[in-house]
Amino acid sequence: MDAIDKEIMDEIRRVEELMRGHFNARTSIEVSSGDGWVEFLAFGKYEGRWQFLIVVGMVDDDEPDTRPLLAHGREKRAEVVAGGYIRKLVMHAVEQYQREMSERAAGLTDLRRLVAELASAGKAGV
Repeated sequence: MDAIDKEIMDEIRRVEELMRGHFNARTSIEVSSGDGWVEFLAFGKYEGRWQFLIVVGMVDDDEPDTRPLLAHGREKRAEVVAGGYIRKLVMHAVEQYQREMSERAAGLTDLRRLVAELASAGKAGV
């Protein structure tokens, strides 16, 4: 079991490294919840480094317990990997990125329109 757990850790590190090359916005998905508490798998900055995080707290908690996935025990890492949560988080991050880029592009288009309208109004003496 030690060999496969080491491979899991190595692959998590590889995915983190690849994620750092593409994403720099925090994103998360729910892993489990019950009776007012919730647990998330997140990709976020922790101690200056972008990495996978396990975030656990009460639903209204302003300061949930946040620790790197790799700092958790093998059981937690195995649960996250076996449940497909890393893949789900990556897919969520891609969707979030695409949505944010689309919103920014629409905002830029509107801003350009406004600039053109103001420039035309200035020429008309308004």
